[in-house]
Amino acid sequence: LGMARAGNRDVTADLAAILGRHGVWAPMFLETTLGRDDDPRCAAGRANEESLFGLAILSRWPIGEVRLVVNGAGASAIACTEFAIGLGVRHENVIVCDSKGVIWKGREGIDQFKSAHAAETGKRTLAEAVEGTDVFLGLSVAGAMTQAMVKSMARQPIIFAMANPD
Repeated sequence: LGMARAGNRDVTADLAAILGRHGVWAPMFLETTLGRDDDPRCAAGRANEESLFGLAILSRWPIGEVRLVVNGAGASAIACTEFAIGLGVRHENVIVCDSKGVIWKGREGIDQFKSAHAAETGKRTLAEAVEGTDVFLGLSVAGAMTQAMVKSMARQPIIFAMANPD
């Protein structure tokens, strides 16, 4: 788990096999719901599903308790955020950041797509947002995370660095 790549068609089968060993039925829906492998949302969606299912099932954490930070607020990031919520991550456990920091309720100058995922939090920076988080989806720019930020995350965090390289 946690090693998804666009074009790796065995990811879904591997995940289903792992979940099956734990008595969980996992339908194979990624190929039809997420699009083609060269679509960045497909790669992000695959990684998102693997990380969240893996965390919830293999770590024995209820998926509703997963804390998720999404860095980026473009189409792929919003799609991943909505996908995570659809899997059972509680909206209040999700923080989305853009180039100006945390998207929080009351922040001015954000569009309806960002405002739909505005968090009720006092956190304002990416560094503050990742403190104690379980899953990080990097969908903005390369190099956004520092070693100190990774160390501030929860024990054994799942990090998907999916931003385009410089």
